[in-house]
Amino acid sequence: DHVLSTIAQDLAGEAELPHGLYREKPQVIRREVEAILQQNKIVATHYQHVEGTSFAAPVVASVVAQMLEANPSLTPTSVKQILITTAERLANAPLLRQGYGKLNARAAAEQARSEQHALDPENFRPPRVEGDKLIFLFHDDQAETVSLAGDFNNWKPQPGFRQENGGFWRVELPTPAPGLYRYKFVLNGSRWTDDHSNGRKELDGYGGYNSVLLMN
Repeated sequence: DHVLSTIAQDLAGEAELPHGLYREKPQVIRREVEAILQQNKIVATHYQHVEGTSFAAPVVASVVAQMLEANPSLTPTSVKQILITTAERLANAPLLRQGYGKLNARAAAEQARSEQHALDPENFRPPRVEGDKLIFLFHDDQAETVSLAGDFNNWKPQPGFRQENGGFWRVELPTPAPGLYRYKFVLNGSRWTDDHSNGRKELDGYGGYNSVLLMN
C-alpha cells in the first residue's frame, strides 16, 4: 500500500486513471482500478476478453479440418451447411449478434461423418420464383415428411413437399401477392425449423426464429 499512490501517479496517463486518483486512500485506488479492469475485460497480464473474427476464424477452421478428416468427400457447400445446421441458437442473444448461433464442434463432426451427398450449391438458396411458382427447397436426411407453415397458409402445416435425390425436399406454391411473409418448415409433423438457406429471419416469440421472405 505504501507504494500504491506513487505507482498510480506514475501510470495515471498510461492506465487512463481518473485525474487525482493517486491522492486517494489505497482502498479507493484499488476499487477504481478493479472497476477499470472489469470495464475493459482485462483477464490477466497480456490477456483481454474481446469479440471478433481474429480468433473465431481459426477455431472454426480447426472444426472444418476435423470434418474433412471424418469425411474427405465433403464439398465446400456441404461443410457450410453442416456448420449452419448444427449450430446452437443462443437464448436471449440478438439475432444480428449471434448469426446462426454457437458452433457445435461435436455435432458438426458427427454429421460430417454421416453425410453422403455432394450438396450442389444451387440447391441451397432462399425461396425463388420460377415462372408463376414460388419454389422452396429443404435438405435433411433424417426427414420422413416436410411441410410448410407460414403467412401463406395461416400457419397450418401444408404438405406437398416431394423428396428428390440427395435428401432434398421441394415444394411449389402459386406466387403470392407482393408483401412480407414469414414461414417455417415442419419436419415429421412435429419439429419446426427455420430455413437455413435464408439468412433473413426474425424472432418468432417462442425462443426461435421465423424465416422472412419479401415479395416485390
